[in-house]
Amino acid sequence: MIMKTLHKSKHALQVVNPRLLLLLSSSRPLQRPAAICFASPAANRALPLVAEQRHVHLPIRHLLGYKDASHTSPGSCSAVLSQVLVANPEQEILQLGSSPSLILGRRPADELQRGEALGGRFEESVTDAVEKFTESISFDKALYKHDIMGSRAHAAMLARQGLITDSDRDSILKGLDEIERQIERGEFAWRTDREDVHMNIEAALTDLVGEPAKKLHTARSRNDQVCTDFRLWCRDAIDAIVLRIKHLQVSLVKLALKNDGLIVPGYTHLQRAQPVLLQHLLLAYVEQLERDASRLLDCRVRMNFCPLGACALAGTGLPIDRFMTSEALGFTAPMRNSVLTFPYQNLGVVFFTPFHKPFAKHNDNPPGSPGN
Repeated sequence: MIMKTLHKSKHALQVVNPRLLLLLSSSRPLQRPAAICFASPAANRALPLVAEQRHVHLPIRHLLGYKDASHTSPGSCSAVLSQVLVANPEQEILQLGSSPSLILGRRPADELQRGEALGGRFEESVTDAVEKFTESISFDKALYKHDIMGSRAHAAMLARQGLITDSDRDSILKGLDEIERQIERGEFAWRTDREDVHMNIEAALTDLVGEPAKKLHTARSRNDQVCTDFRLWCRDAIDAIVLRIKHLQVSLVKLALKNDGLIVPGYTHLQRAQPVLLQHLLLAYVEQLERDASRLLDCRVRMNFCPLGACALAGTGLPIDRFMTSEALGFTAPMRNSVLTFPYQNLGVVFFTPFHKPFAKHNDNPPGSPGN
């Protein structure tokens, strides 16, 4: 199919790099460059067009052998910020799909209006059963604050880097503020046909401010977006749990002080063994809670790195400032390797793992309790 699209002309087009054929044959329609130019006079040159759709992976230049030292995102190279300059006026376009919407990366307007995640692959609407099975808005709407936080930081960074105008940034920020107010007042209409919290907020923002909202997803994917949201949520959850642990510890200490000198039986193997002070027993729980808090805080330190800029997997070629967004969101630093970002979509496992032993009534039980 690819070779059939190469027209015969005075300046015949040539695919000179076999890696490109492999890349194109394995690319998914929504995650590949929408159009690529080839001109035979420039034997090994193959530059991607700067497309309008957000799914274009500009790091294809790196895979095709281009070297660029100014890496602004993990695993990628600098973007080509202007259209491809082709010396040959009889250049041809290699179309990568039969759908007109893929040419130059344009997505169907009705898809953007619907905000459906599946709109790029299917012409007909999904059934209610499939929609209910695939939606996540019923539970991930809890991430709305963190999603809006990330979008605010991302919009500010895009404006400072010159990727959007200050006017667009201001419109986006005002729209996000209004959406947050609507959600907190219970007036926001969550729609399952928009699948998740990201698409709901993105579509609502487009309805509110129009064109500027469509620029917000520049140099961002839902992949790094949801990873960022979840890390922000986990960080807040850890802080809240640690605070409650501290309150519980204070209550236990106060209870111990009220029962100064009170002796109670201490147990081993469910049998009364030795007399102990109630204060001593209560302080054992205080110490165990301190271990739990320490585990949580250690988890917080390890997960407090910003995924933004990793995009779908290999970063972006656009000149973003990952340190700016990381600092704005209170992260220690950006994640250093984009590929490592996505295994941590299961960050909840890492988050809850510290509690498996204390809650399992194993050897972490305080001495003197009936379980020992």
